[in-house]
Amino acid sequence: MEYSEQECKRFGRYAITSTFFGCLGEQLYASNSFFILYMVMLGSSESTAMFSTSLKSWALLLLMIPAAGLISRIGTKLAIAVDAFVVCGSFVLMALAPFVGKYAQPLVLTGIFTYSLVNILYSGAWYPVLSCFLKPAERGSFFGKMRFYYMFLNTAFIFVISCILDKKPPIWVMQLILLLVGVLYLGRKFCIDRMPSLPPSPHRYDLKKSLSISLRNTPLVGFSFYICFYTLAGSMVIPLSVLYMKTSLNFSESTIMLVTTAWMAGFICAYAVVGKLMKVMGHKWFQVLNHTITVVSVIGFCCAAPGMRFLVPLMAVSTFINGLCGAFFTCIFSVEMMASARPGNKVMAMAFCTTFSSLGTAIGRTLLTLILASGILCDKWMLGTMLMDKYQFLLLGVLVMLIFFYLLLLLCPSVISKHRDYYRPS
Repeated sequence: MEYSEQECKRFGRYAITSTFFGCLGEQLYASNSFFILYMVMLGSSESTAMFSTSLKSWALLLLMIPAAGLISRIGTKLAIAVDAFVVCGSFVLMALAPFVGKYAQPLVLTGIFTYSLVNILYSGAWYPVLSCFLKPAERGSFFGKMRFYYMFLNTAFIFVISCILDKKPPIWVMQLILLLVGVLYLGRKFCIDRMPSLPPSPHRYDLKKSLSISLRNTPLVGFSFYICFYTLAGSMVIPLSVLYMKTSLNFSESTIMLVTTAWMAGFICAYAVVGKLMKVMGHKWFQVLNHTITVVSVIGFCCAAPGMRFLVPLMAVSTFINGLCGAFFTCIFSVEMMASARPGNKVMAMAFCTTFSSLGTAIGRTLLTLILASGILCDKWMLGTMLMDKYQFLLLGVLVMLIFFYLLLLLCPSVISKHRDYYRPS
């Protein structure tokens, strides 16, 4: 169905507003710092805290494609409504964890898993909802504008949390934060209900046929392979840096949260210019630029060492740069995924792409968990004349992977521009 320009603008405003209600909780999870600190306050080990950050990726990996069939059957609005109510309940569950004594850690993990599980419905329904009214030429500027606004809100929110943590608050303050972001999720449903959506399919959803169409779409498959390996390496960086600051660099909780604010400031700056940069540079060189910025940020983390001058500014700048590339990547991911999704097969195409992204994140985070839990790395050892920390070693491994993964850019449809299959970037 075609909508007027005025209607599309109104739907766009509702879409942007809907993200305000869900972005705070998602940012708490995505930035890792809050949940890692909350788990540690409840007595968790660093490996358990790290494992909690991988649950959403594993849920997306295992269930995103099957969820595409469910979303097609019940429609996008009902899928998002279920997500809003259950996610609210999962945050309330996590807030209650300190009241159950020795079961506190399992309860938090259960809450994170429930959130991760049901959030699949939102992840699978969101882009099909946008495709109902968002024109191809407006995708880059829309995603930049939308994410600029909600990241500005997120940064202010995390900054306030860092100020609260600086006072060494009791755990009930963390509980109140979880309750707040949980209740706010309900506002997302209110906005989505005022937007167009894909209705339930009147026919039985043919999962095998839809998946086969996506598998034959070479631009979609090539881009999916690239983002799988990119997120495998990239997803390790911020959790590693948080643990590095906490255990080796001995940063206080408030300093860690302030550094995390620099990460979100990077997102804000990137989203403010991403639409113009994509138009000026083109999708190809913009994607190469993003990969290069990611490499630069990891180099900064690798150079940080205990006792060095300007340590906190170095970590903040490296985190800021990582925020830039994180923001650029989310826009690249959204634009390229929508450009590669065949009409009539959008839910499956976007589920397919998201599954590969989640596969990389899940492998990266789980691999870190296994390495840290096994204790195979020494806390410190000499590498030539340099005293090497285990976290520096892991960050160095991430750097090597990212440099090698430059080769995978050749799989991306924006880099290799000639295609016989469906690809509509504009």
